[in-house]
This record gives sequence, structure tokens and C-alpha cells, in this order.
Amino acid sequence: MRVIGGSAKGIKLYSPEGMNVRPTSDRVKEALFNIIAPHIENALFVDVFAGTGNVGIEALSRGAKLCVFIEKMPHCVKIITENLKKTGLDHKASIYKGDVFLALNRLKKDFNRMDYYFLDPPYGSHLIPKVLEYINRREMLNNKGGIIIEHLQKNEIKVDDSWRIESCRNYGDTSLSFLSRDNHLNKATGEGGKE
Repeated sequence: MRVIGGSAKGIKLYSPEGMNVRPTSDRVKEALFNIIAPHIENALFVDVFAGTGNVGIEALSRGAKLCVFIEKMPHCVKIITENLKKTGLDHKASIYKGDVFLALNRLKKDFNRMDYYFLDPPYGSHLIPKVLEYINRREMLNNKGGIIIEHLQKNEIKVDDSWRIESCRNYGDTSLSFLSRDNHLNKATGEGGKE
């Protein structure tokens, strides 16, 4: 597992051994950042269920202004901290340890709205609808922002009328679903990120 592009390109990241952690593969990560490349510069990014911090660190390496990592497991928080130090990106990061909804509540108080949320919860956790509802109800997404969800291809993402699924890309058994509220995701032109 390594950083694919940007200022920390090529740096290998730590990953827990023998633990039930499923880092986003390089193939999926590269596809993700190719899609959102026009919008990542100076973006405010949230890596929810961050695990090793793999995706959020990639966002920082490629020019995101800030990434908030949300992670419940202490051993993963330690690895995120080590990976941020190894890549020299720790000055642009905040780590919120604990329950996802308590962390989102803190995020709302600290930053109000963000540009991108990357959601990769444990498969079978059924947390995605609850997290989406929380972000929407608390108005935590910038107008030109978006939600990216990594999930098993066989598990179709269902959303209410608050969200629009712009596209769903498949990579083997893994899918990336892109959600927005103003139809800007996956467009090569237009201003992304900040309101």
C-alpha cells in the first residue's frame, strides 16, 4: 500500500497485520482520484471509517487543504498517525477518534461544512444511510461538494431524494458510488470544492 500521486508519491504506508482492516486498493484509489482530480486542490476532505488513512492521505498528497480522519479503533488511529508523520502531511490533518456520529458532531462544530466525504464502512454494517442522513440534516456538505462511497458491487447503494447518485464505477468486486446535490461530480469543467 503506497501513495500513488502528489507530494508524497511512492511512499509506502503502514498497514495493520492480522487485523480486520480492508484498505482501499491502489487500483480503486487511483480511479477515485482520477475522477475527482479537477476538484481536489484546496478541498476540505473527510475520510470516514478511515482505517489506515490511505484515502485521506492520498487526498492530502494531491493538494487537499485539510483532511479529517474519523476512526474508532485505537490501533488504526495509531497507524493513521504514523502514516501522516511518514508522509509529512500531519500538519494538514486532524484525527477524530471514536464513534462516527460523535465525531461528525465535533466536525460540525469545528469546521461546519466540508467538500468531500469518503465513506468506506465495514461491509455489512448498514451505517451508510444513517451517516448520509446525519450529514444532510446537519447541512455538513458544501454546495459543490460530494460524497464518495466504497462498497461491494453486489450491495447497491440506495439513497433518499436528498441525494443524487451521479455515477457508480465497478472495479472487480468493489464499486465506487458518487453522490452529489448539485450535479457537479465527474465533470471535467467547473469550479469544485469551496462554496
